[in-house]
Amino acid sequence: MLLQLTLENVYSFRDETVFSLLAAPRLQRDPRSVVRTPVGDVLRIAGIYGPNASGKSNLVRAFAWISRLVTHGTEVDAPIRRHPFALDDKSRRAPSRAELLFLLEGVVWTYGFVVSDEVVESEWLLQADRPVFERDGAAFSGALMEQDRARLVAENTRPEQLFLTNAVDQRLSDVKDVYQAIEHTIPFRGSSLPKPRAVWNIAATGNLAAIADLLRELDTGVTGVRVETSSAALNRHLSGEAPLSYLQAVREAEAARHLELRFRHGDSGQELGWGAESDGTRRLVYLALAWTALESDGLTVVDELDLSLHTHLSLELLARFLESPGRRQLIFTTHDTHLLARDVLPADAVWFVEKSTDGASSLYSLAEFKGEHLEALTGRLDEGYLQGRFGAIPFLADRKRLAWSAS
Repeated sequence: MLLQLTLENVYSFRDETVFSLLAAPRLQRDPRSVVRTPVGDVLRIAGIYGPNASGKSNLVRAFAWISRLVTHGTEVDAPIRRHPFALDDKSRRAPSRAELLFLLEGVVWTYGFVVSDEVVESEWLLQADRPVFERDGAAFSGALMEQDRARLVAENTRPEQLFLTNAVDQRLSDVKDVYQAIEHTIPFRGSSLPKPRAVWNIAATGNLAAIADLLRELDTGVTGVRVETSSAALNRHLSGEAPLSYLQAVREAEAARHLELRFRHGDSGQELGWGAESDGTRRLVYLALAWTALESDGLTVVDELDLSLHTHLSLELLARFLESPGRRQLIFTTHDTHLLARDVLPADAVWFVEKSTDGASSLYSLAEFKGEHLEALTGRLDEGYLQGRFGAIPFLADRKRLAWSAS
């Protein structure tokens, strides 16, 4: 489970920014919204509010950047793909820092790195407070470096490559759990996945029935979903004739772009393709994929949960998430203030992003406000937010001053 994310000089988060899923004490909450752990209650869900262009999506991008850098690495002699704060020269030249705290089997792990365009300046992994490895440029230390093989892997880690990435490539099992925790962080952005990738992912889950059930229960008019393929390999597999595994067959079919989603509508049985479906239906498919593909202890980060969705659908999706088993976690950005009115999110699960005049984003929790203020707004947090009591709302200048009015 994710406990905390720290960013510095990443996208619009110029200054050190901490996002925590550690539950605040003495707050009333739906018991399904937390998991009791040896380090205290940990939130399963968090919503992020703020005006347009404040930096909400940049938090999702930051998760994606960390995941991509760790799991995909950096090509030989290529610059490290990073995204420093771009609105001043000092920040553009300064390194970027990221740190993640995870709870794995009751133990807190800390993993972080500092990178510039050319090199990994530092990197660290701690199990509880014990350094597993620490990297300062080309120098390595820590308990892992007592192993001959680990030292050899460290010596052969390129300056522009993370040691964690190389260690997993070289099958050092000591760091595999942390790598997988990052790998199981799934960031979703945009209104729908690119079509071939969406079809591949949905087919690969083997969970078409669950997706079809969700679409039917949410009154989309869709009564069934199937994958149509002209791939001989996948057809042989589905007929029981192929030795290929289902996933291998799907991969082969997708590589040849031979997969198509078909949606059955109503009692007539008429079918429509992906491109003919509404934005709302495609968005639900996209979110259903996030729900069904998520590991039992994985993290999904969704940009604009409410995009193309009615408030009631957003509420239903959140309710279904909280009813799901395991230690799954969900972080999402949204503009839907009705979620505040319904008290779906406890105060420490509500976060705000706002941008200063110099373009830097700041992030803070609703739980930081005085308890009596929050109690006075019980059931009406949406009103308090829209009145500007918590900040992070658009400032709308007078149209006459901006010369937008002819009068």
